[in-house]
Amino acid sequence: MSKAPSDCVAVESGGRSFVFYIDKDGLISVLRGPDSGAEVQGDGANYGAIFVKIDDKFIATHDNFQIMAAVAYEDNNGDRQAGFFCFSALMFCTIRLYYVNKRKVLEEICRTNGQDWYRGTLGSASNQTANTVADGSCITANVQRSSGQLKVFFSKKEDAPRMSCAYVDLGKKNWSTRIITPDDIAW
Repeated sequence: MSKAPSDCVAVESGGRSFVFYIDKDGLISVLRGPDSGAEVQGDGANYGAIFVKIDDKFIATHDNFQIMAAVAYEDNNGDRQAGFFCFSALMFCTIRLYYVNKRKVLEEICRTNGQDWYRGTLGSASNQTANTVADGSCITANVQRSSGQLKVFFSKKEDAPRMSCAYVDLGKKNWSTRIITPDDIAW
């Protein structure tokens, strides 16, 4: 009997559902739903399973941190990569997925306008903010449209058990991190 995915998250982008999951080997895969308006077939017939890869390499999670978070948003001020436009000539569809890599660092991978996956700046060597994740941490993320920020919430190793927030202005690349819970919070 095969093992169920250890974690999954779902987003909608460009009229499709994307269900990301971590497989039995700790690799990130995705079930891609049909185009909106497509006729629904029988069980599983409309969802195609593929591995998420960057430069033909699989994306592997840490053995003890098989958790992830995802956001999808449309933005007219985001990355300007070649490709089709989402719903209008001014909007860009972006999916961002967050996971813990083999070094226990919170990392970001991105996909814009249906193009190939690429590494985001959160967790990259070029970004000054290295976010090592605390044992037992969870991850969640959101786009706060009112402030124009993308936020990822987790427990940073050196600040645990307090919760931290890594955040960046949409369309920018320099992340910052701050603690968001008081010292005396009881989980």
